[in-house]
Amino acid sequence: MAANFRSGSVAAAAEYGNTDVKGASELIQSGASIYADVRTPEEFAAGHPPGAVNVPVFLKQNGQMVPNPQFQQQFEKAFPDKDAQLCAAGYSNLTNVEGGYQAWTGAGLPVEA
Repeated sequence: MAANFRSGSVAAAAEYGNTDVKGASELIQSGASIYADVRTPEEFAAGHPPGAVNVPVFLKQNGQMVPNPQFQQQFEKAFPDKDAQLCAAGYSNLTNVEGGYQAWTGAGLPVEA
């Protein structure tokens, strides 16, 4: 599954591979992956890869970024069949999209809002 994880996020402690945005686009187009966009809902609403699902790691609260206390539950709801619920919160089979959404748009890949 392709994911847009930033360093310092929940996934930083997990084992995951990296791919560039073109590789991620190919994985998504092949049906082998789904883009789990972990940016804030506001960032997601401004634009995201087609078919991406927003499951924010952080939320804006009182002008600050705070960890999303419902991240795992929201992920499990969005992806009920994926990796036995993030491999019982141990996370595996994840792929970081290097450069994230900024690199995606910079490469001229399609977006939707």
